Amino acid sequence: MQDSYEAKFVKLERLLEVILSDLKSNTPPTHWTNWMRVALKYIKRRDLAGVRFFLSAHGGMGSFNDWAPLGADGWKADTEARDLAISLSSKSLFDSEIDLIFEHRETLKH
Repeated sequence: MQDSYEAKFVKLERLLEVILSDLKSNTPPTHWTNWMRVALKYIKRRDLAGVRFFLSAHGGMGSFNDWAPLGADGWKADTEARDLAISLSSKSLFDSEIDLIFEHRETLKH
């Protein structure tokens, strides 16, 4: 079970890297670029707060999936990443979401 869990995080990292690469190649950096960078940082630490932060960018008006100027590879990666994130978010690990939100606000100041 643990290997499967780790494999999901590894795949989610790779998918977010594809999304970030696609964002960087199609538009100047935006708040969504910073959002995905912060999510990826926490996902690399295997912190579920990053998974939830990634998911919180989706759904509702003006969300990432409404706005993001992604190419075909980026959209495919985002779809796969959402499915993986939903799967991972059902797990229970240490949650440092408060730190994540603070850090995200700090990145937007710069």
